[in-house]
Amino acid sequence: MGDFKLIVMRHGQAESYSPDGDSGRRLTTVGRADLEVGATALAGLLTIDAAMASPFVRAQSTAEIICAPHNVEFDTWAGLTPSSPPAATLEEIIERGRSLPEGSTLAVFGHNPNVTAVMGLLVAGRPDAYLNVRPGDAGVFIVPEMMPFRPMGAEGPVAILDAFYPLETLVRLSSSS
Repeated sequence: MGDFKLIVMRHGQAESYSPDGDSGRRLTTVGRADLEVGATALAGLLTIDAAMASPFVRAQSTAEIICAPHNVEFDTWAGLTPSSPPAATLEEIIERGRSLPEGSTLAVFGHNPNVTAVMGLLVAGRPDAYLNVRPGDAGVFIVPEMMPFRPMGAEGPVAILDAFYPLETLVRLSSSS
């Protein structure tokens, strides 16, 4: 138990419709290509030690692409779906992160509005803090052991925002190297 790093990432650009419903929406060709390029840049900046992803197809595909350079398999977790309660999602994330060796990095892959609300809880202690998290964007947080999880409605941050990487920035970083 101790400090850990947390990457919270929204899935990449996805189809607007699937005959299988919302959970069956796949990444677009452009979304997949951007994530593949972005994964290279992200791997140059961070190491992922463990990961969790929503069971929805687009989040699973995003996790596969981003985790591949790290040779990390991810767990599927229903608490990362769009309608999951953000406080419960964050509580599970904190529990999972604190179960890893100190200094580890946990990556989670999900959807809006859940991902944006989780990031709001992390940095502002409020799920309604305004953040514009677009497909493929990733927030990187340091979750210190001294900052315990606060239940929803409590004021104060849970983590320190270390970096925010819009996917387009990762793509540019990768192409400039």
